[in-house]
Amino acid sequence: MGVGDDTLAAVLRTAQYLALLRDDGDIWRELGQVLVRFFSADLVALLERRADGTVAARYATPAKPGDGLAALDQLVAQVLDSGFLASERVALPGGEYAVAVLPLSAEDRTTTALVVGHLTHETLPQALLDVYLAVAGLFESTIARLVSERAAIENARRFEEQRRIATALQENLVSPMPRVEGLAVGLVVQPAYAPELVGGDFSDVFLLEGSLVAVVIGDVAGKGIRAAGLTERVRSVVRAFATIDSSPAFILRKTNQLLLRRETPREFVTAFLLVLDTRTGRATYSSAGHPPPVVCDAAGCHPLAMSFGVPLGSFDRDYVDAHMTLAPGHGLVLYTDGVIEARRAGELFGEDRLLAAVSSLRDDGPQELAEGLREAVIAFAGRLNDDLEVLALRLTPHDGA
Repeated sequence: MGVGDDTLAAVLRTAQYLALLRDDGDIWRELGQVLVRFFSADLVALLERRADGTVAARYATPAKPGDGLAALDQLVAQVLDSGFLASERVALPGGEYAVAVLPLSAEDRTTTALVVGHLTHETLPQALLDVYLAVAGLFESTIARLVSERAAIENARRFEEQRRIATALQENLVSPMPRVEGLAVGLVVQPAYAPELVGGDFSDVFLLEGSLVAVVIGDVAGKGIRAAGLTERVRSVVRAFATIDSSPAFILRKTNQLLLRRETPREFVTAFLLVLDTRTGRATYSSAGHPPPVVCDAAGCHPLAMSFGVPLGSFDRDYVDAHMTLAPGHGLVLYTDGVIEARRAGELFGEDRLLAAVSSLRDDGPQELAEGLREAVIAFAGRLNDDLEVLALRLTPHDGA
């Protein structure tokens, strides 16, 4: 069974549905209903391992038939201990089910497993298991979004004026950079000086299979709380679709389709997405109207050659994958338009100053390079009227390479 348009449409509807939820007490119940409604599951259960080690149902649909789900306890314990999906055939009251058991993480804890069962004599195909992994990722992202939003609201209460909520929200949505073997990363986030000018700059670095790592940077059109909040939804959807297919063009296309289906007025998002194999240096990338990164390689520092796709949420168009190879010591500098559009007396910082600044800093570490570029922009413009974000990457040798 392949991943067809109907299945992907169901993932999009799931993402839309979960994005509307605002109370984590409803998430568990609503996730079960989504799987029944959109994926025709015959059994959905959330089984939680308590402090004493026993497994109990937090939610089940249809209603739990007595202690009939006890047959899943051992399988659930194995999944929670390993952190990996499992799929088996299990005899339960009402029939024999092909079940998928997926670990769910919330607030750095993995104590709950999602069980999805189908009344069938066949095993669940890998394509469907991949989709359920994506749905589990959407659930985890929804929980993370709620945690971030609550943290932002708490910080915003310290400000006397409502306009400062945008700054607090944006700061709370910055994801910590993971440790990636073979890749050094530096990140600088600089909000605009006036809180009401804060927008929706965002970036993310996350691990995929094996030595693959995904890197995304983007900018939401508009300012304020709405723009800052949309960044987390886009970032979460990108992560979810990356579990289905690591092609940047595929991920951007599906994310674009999700934004186009929103009932709210269109919100445009520029984005650049790269998937890098840190062992080989082979990279695949695609752009949704975002400025090209700067490549620093043996030829010097220069803009990355690429085709520009339409911004996310603007038109239903396909995107194009392009390829490049980095050698150890080579790097990329990704940035938002707050860098090149910083102004002084009507004059832009521009691409020429960007290339000159990066070239002068290329021998520094990625974090020092990102900070140095920020200081160069501020020295030129003084006060920033737009957010500024810089993400610097450098390929390093793998241990034992």
